Amino acid sequence: MKIKNIFLFGGGSLISEFYLYLQSLNKFQIYLITSKRHLNSKIDGVLFSDLLKKNKIKYYKIDKLDLKKIKNIENNFRDIIGISFGAAWIFNNEIINAFNNNLFNVHGTRLPKNKGGGGFSWQILMNN
Repeated sequence: MKIKNIFLFGGGSLISEFYLYLQSLNKFQIYLITSKRHLNSKIDGVLFSDLLKKNKIKYYKIDKLDLKKIKNIENNFRDIIGISFGAAWIFNNEIINAFNNNLFNVHGTRLPKNKGGGGFSWQILMNN
């Protein structure tokens, strides 16, 4: 499979750096989907929304994720992958199936044991 379209879901500095790296390769159409929660979060004292604007990263704000909204952005699901970076949503089976086993989750703690949000905070609180 030759990848043409890449969906990035979530927020934070890692997703923005990865977006810029992919953009520098000039091989893909990249779609960053984020949430209000992510846009209002701060990274080194800077709002994520401001970081995206500063780096001229185009993004789509979606509060409730569903396949119809994703397909409104890009309806060609051939040669596509999705990568989640701490996304604010639970991906339902319809979305997972649409990506044909090409939806990946970047998660900083062990899965499924430490599933969900706040993974690093819980590790600190549990002295782990």
